[in-house]
Amino acid sequence: MAEYFNKKLEELFQKRNNISISKGQEFTRASVAVILNFIDNKLSLFFIKRTENPGDSYSGHVAFPGGKMNRCDASSVDTALRETNEEIGVDLYEFGYLLGRLDDLKPLNPNGPKFIVSPFVFILNKNIEIKINKMEVEEFMWIPFDYLADENNLRIRYKERSGQVIEDYVYSYEKYLIWGMTGRIVNSFIKEVSVII
Repeated sequence: MAEYFNKKLEELFQKRNNISISKGQEFTRASVAVILNFIDNKLSLFFIKRTENPGDSYSGHVAFPGGKMNRCDASSVDTALRETNEEIGVDLYEFGYLLGRLDDLKPLNPNGPKFIVSPFVFILNKNIEIKINKMEVEEFMWIPFDYLADENNLRIRYKERSGQVIEDYVYSYEKYLIWGMTGRIVNSFIKEVSVII
């Protein structure tokens, strides 16, 4: 079953045309890793809960591993790889491979942090040991795709920011809420992958 989905996922992401956002002067590039694995024969997504930190705009949020691009990063995908290794101690090229990417995103809130985020989708092909960096990550979890795709676990919030109505996808899982940029990435991933599942 896992091999079948791996093949289908590869085909899906190879055909995909990505929307890239060119960086504006006021924006900083960032990347995240959407990590997939089959847990108990169920396609699952990996999330972290960020450590509470007053200096971090995303403090305490549930998110994908990732962060800002550094000068040492040769590309956006290198940022996702480096940040994942720093935050959870996993080399995604050693323990998995890149399927492709989802569309670039920037905040809908005009007053929010000025990031353009590139989400890269990886699937694991070996067992991994998570070694979280406590400075950045408080805990981690695997959430089944089926759970996230169930509309009973999704709430759409509408907020007004600077005269704009913002649509926010909020997923609830146990004691956690997934929302904001991460909720948008989850929603985008579900729409892409639902055609093959």
